[in-house]
Order: sequence, then C-alpha cells, then structure tokens
Amino acid sequence: MTDEIERLPETPAAPAESAPVDPAALAEDAALIKKAERKMLAFAIASAIVILIAILRQGQRLFIFNFTAANLNATPVSLFFSYLTYAFLLFTGGYAVFFHAVLRRRRKLDPAETVRTFPAFKKRYDLFDLLGVIPAFLAVVVVANAFLVSPAVVDGPSMEPTFFEGDAVVVFHGPGLAYAEGDIVIIDRTDKLLIKRLIGLPGDHITVSSMGVFLNGTLIESYVADFHVPLDLDIPEGYCFVLGDNRTQSNDSRYFGLISESDLLGKVVVKIDWF
Repeated sequence: MTDEIERLPETPAAPAESAPVDPAALAEDAALIKKAERKMLAFAIASAIVILIAILRQGQRLFIFNFTAANLNATPVSLFFSYLTYAFLLFTGGYAVFFHAVLRRRRKLDPAETVRTFPAFKKRYDLFDLLGVIPAFLAVVVVANAFLVSPAVVDGPSMEPTFFEGDAVVVFHGPGLAYAEGDIVIIDRTDKLLIKRLIGLPGDHITVSSMGVFLNGTLIESYVADFHVPLDLDIPEGYCFVLGDNRTQSNDSRYFGLISESDLLGKVVVKIDWF
C-alpha cells in the first residue's frame, strides 16, 4: 500500500519590494526642473526681443542684422555673419522646444524612473544652459546696435589719412546725438553711404575757391585741389556742408552740394585697431 502524501496548498510568493527612493535625489531633480523653467522663461524673453527688433529694424542702414544688403556693412563677410547669427538662434530655439517637451514628460515620471533618468536629464539641462547664453548675448548686441552704436568698415580712400580703406569704426546713433563742426559723420546718399567730415552747420557761411575753404570768413584750408565749382553760400536751416579729408579723391559737398541733416545717420566715435 502506497502512502499518500498530503500536499499542502502552495502559498503565493510575496511581491518583491521595490528599492526605496532617495528623497534627496528627488529634491535635487525638482530643484533642477524649477531652475530649468526659469531659464526657459529668460530664453523665451531674450529670443522674442531679438526677433522683434530684427523685424522692426530690417532695412535700417546701420543695422548689422539685415537680411538685405542696404546697409553700411553690405560685404560678404558681414552678410555671412548675419545669416550665421540667425542660424544659431534658430538652432537654439529648436533645442529649447525639444527641452520644453522633456520637462513636460519629466513631471509625469514616477519617483523611481525620475531618479534613474536623472543623469541623462542633467546632461540635457547642461546643454540647454550653455545654449541659453546665445539669445541673451544676442539680445544685448541687437539692442545696442539698433538704438546706440554700429560697427562699420571704411570703403574707399576719401578720408585718408584719418581712415584708410578697410579700417573698422564704431558709429554712434543713439539718443542725445548732437553734431559739431569737425565731426566725422555717416551720410545716407540713397544708393550708398559715405563717411565725411562735417565742415559747416546751419547758419555758417562757406566759401570754396582756388584760394581755399573759408568758414565764416576764416580760412580753414589754404588750397583745395580739384574743386568742382566755386561756392559762396550761407548754409540754411536743416543742411550742412561736408568734405573728405583726402580732398583730391573725395566726392563731397563740392560736387553734390549741401547735405540734409536728416541724411546724417550718426558720427564716428572710435576707430577699432585690429593690431
């Protein structure tokens, strides 16, 4: 007779306990998320400033971020710089959209998954933090360029020996701009921009002859080579008289007459020496 062995009913195995989640790790993740959201807001504001000013200032002759070539910096290098700047802004904007989606998904993760994926999230945050400097920097540069100063490169020999072709200068065109005799100014001639020296202001009397240039009866230059026609005039309100320092190779008021003050875009305040 075979003994029957009574089999006891099997007891279900207890589920394995999940590893405890470190509260400090969760707190670190939450703090990084809040920090990222603040930087995201700053990023959005800076980008909006750059885009808005760039749109409003398109076509301004001294604005270096033009898509058109109608400015003082219409050289292949400057145009390449403008397009490269916008490309960087577009790239950082795309990454910002991606990182925003990362933040939204991250808020829905369970604690264990949050801790597990924190290193990858930290790397993405570090990259966003680095890229976030670009729109902030551009916002400062664009605001300064739009409302205060502009860099420019001298083209032609008309201002030698003060400036030579290829010299870089900074042009001030901001609030409180006032002109005085002797200032070096940027003039809008519609088809191009000129750099000249301001000789006479409204109310001054200018005489140009083979004897020289006279300002209010005072000889300021004893001889002017290659003057176009003799001039003897009072400068009316709203106009000024300009000359190039290199008199023999300058297209200036001796040839095209007085300049309207509305055509003065700014004055040169400093020369940039590369070496």
